[in-house]
Amino acid sequence: MAAKDGSFSFDLIGEYINIKENEYIEYNLEDGRNVQITFEVADHKVFVT
Repeated sequence: MAAKDGSFSFDLIGEYINIKENEYIEYNLEDGRNVQITFEVADHKVFVT
């Protein structure tokens, strides 16, 4: 990722560990953080958490 003006940038390195299509994504970043993303449909909208 990088700033638009090019003044700062960094790389995100990780591994996907669990994917359920249209419902859930989980991955671990190289620095030890765990990321969980859920997708829920309600009232014709998708909520991303």
